[in-house]
Amino acid sequence: MSENADGASFGAETGRPIRQVLLRLVVLSSLPILLCTIALVVNLALMERAAGDEALLEHARVLTVAIERDLKASTAVLATLQASPLLDDKDLAAFHGYAARVLESWPGTRVALVAPDGTALLTTARPFGSVLPNVLAPVVVTPNAEQQMEQASNVQAWRQFFDRPATQYSNLFASAVTGESTVSIRYPVVRDGAIKYALVQAFPATLVQQNLRSLNPNPSWITSIVDGNGVIIARSLSGEQLVGSIVSSTLRQAIASGRSTVGKGVTRDGQPVRHAVVRSELTGWWLAVAEPASLVSARVVPPVVLWGAGIIASLLLGFALARRTWRQLSEPLRDISSNALAFERGEPLRWPSSNIREIRHCSYAWTLAIQNEEKRRDERSKRIVAETRRQELEDANVEKDRLLAALSHELRNPLGAITNSVGVLTRLAPGDSRASAMIDIIKRQAGHLTRLVDDLLDLAGARFGKMRLNLAALNVYDLALVTIKLYDQQAHTMARIKLEGSAAWIQGDAARIDQVLRNLLDNAIKFTDPAGTIVVSVRSAHNETTVAVTDSGIGLASGSEDEIFGAFVQNDQSIDRPQGGLGLGLALVRQIVQLHGGSVKATSPGEGLGTCITVTLPAVLPTIVSQP
Repeated sequence: MSENADGASFGAETGRPIRQVLLRLVVLSSLPILLCTIALVVNLALMERAAGDEALLEHARVLTVAIERDLKASTAVLATLQASPLLDDKDLAAFHGYAARVLESWPGTRVALVAPDGTALLTTARPFGSVLPNVLAPVVVTPNAEQQMEQASNVQAWRQFFDRPATQYSNLFASAVTGESTVSIRYPVVRDGAIKYALVQAFPATLVQQNLRSLNPNPSWITSIVDGNGVIIARSLSGEQLVGSIVSSTLRQAIASGRSTVGKGVTRDGQPVRHAVVRSELTGWWLAVAEPASLVSARVVPPVVLWGAGIIASLLLGFALARRTWRQLSEPLRDISSNALAFERGEPLRWPSSNIREIRHCSYAWTLAIQNEEKRRDERSKRIVAETRRQELEDANVEKDRLLAALSHELRNPLGAITNSVGVLTRLAPGDSRASAMIDIIKRQAGHLTRLVDDLLDLAGARFGKMRLNLAALNVYDLALVTIKLYDQQAHTMARIKLEGSAAWIQGDAARIDQVLRNLLDNAIKFTDPAGTIVVSVRSAHNETTVAVTDSGIGLASGSEDEIFGAFVQNDQSIDRPQGGLGLGLALVRQIVQLHGGSVKATSPGEGLGTCITVTLPAVLPTIVSQP
């Protein structure tokens, strides 16, 4: 990570490459066009489908009108026949011949005359006088459920006709005379306000089939005539097999809506289609026109594919241009960035050639910046060298002055005590009891001077690498226990020392570790009231051994935790401070601990709240034997 002039950090490998930015630019610029094109394509597909649906619906309406026209013409024929005087004279034989002559212009159809009790009196399909079935006879049970349903529906329709005489267009039924699938027009013959006969014109389904195929303008479309029961009367495709069958479920659902509609569905033979259904208000029949889904797709898909191909081609062209632009930008910029790294390493620079104005300006600006940076570096190097030398001299003077002040203070007291004791000794008579007290003072002060000199020598030896360690496997807890016992003799004049923890082994110099413990305890005792408490905690965990000396003394000011480990540093810097010492103890502790591969740190909640100094050393197993 690096830092800019404002201090904000940035990563050399973070951010987006130019290639990604250009690709995003192409995608984002193409996205509106793509969305608009998709909308246009979808709209085009919907319009094509809507046009196809409208064509289907219109064709169904036209076919419905054509069929109704033919049926109305047949109804007119029946109206003519019912007015014949032959019926009034009950000359049925003559009427039979008359009806047969009229139907010569309607080949394939037949006329029948039925009495109100359901007796068929005549039919042009049989010679006059033939025995004919009763149309109201009970339905005969057959294995064919659909056929039985058709017959039951036909009988029910006859009953409704005689109950409420009016022109009736029947559903599909099997003729009891010919056995053919048939539809018919039933016309009431009324005399003196009462129905006297039912005049019927029957149309075989095959005849309706032929007529439907002649009306179908598009042979790829499937046209069907369906009666009110959802039974196929005629079908332009595979009609011979499907006449009399129930329509498919999707077409049945469309018919169940009771209105003309357009939708998608599946034919009886499993072919997906788009169908339109129209209901004839005259007959109650349905006219269904279906276009196979494959034809719909063939009409809609090509323009969609064409538009899609154009969009893909445009995107590919945009990506190709973005790639070319990326190369024109990235290679010179890469050279410029390489020059920056080369400049940092002192290597020769290679400037890129480019016909892009901004890159040429950038290269020129880099040249000026590097030249100016070289000048600034030379000036900065000279300034840093001069400042370093000046700072070193200032630090040396400060340390020298501090050492002289500390030595003057520390040497004055023991030398004064020694001088006074010697003066007293010279005036005392032999055998005076005060002589031994003076000698003890001299010994104690001489020892103090010796420790000061030893600390100076040890610190110098540690700093200059002349301190030698005699390493061995060492139980720090046992060593701390022995060290603390030496302070028990003066327990009444200092804070109480408490040991906590358990065995913790290190590879160390016993004398130097003991020196560390003594300096830490001396420091804690010096700044802790005799009524206070000092806790020594020895622990071993996670391959580390820690020795923490916590006191309840004067504590540390915030920010001074690391400064106390410097040489000749004390909390109280005045010459007449009450605590003695050169401030070498903690500095020597840090040097010895670092020589053992460890670290030391100080923490304090604040002034007057005590201090904790923690020494961390590498832990070893107690079975390790030291190597000389």
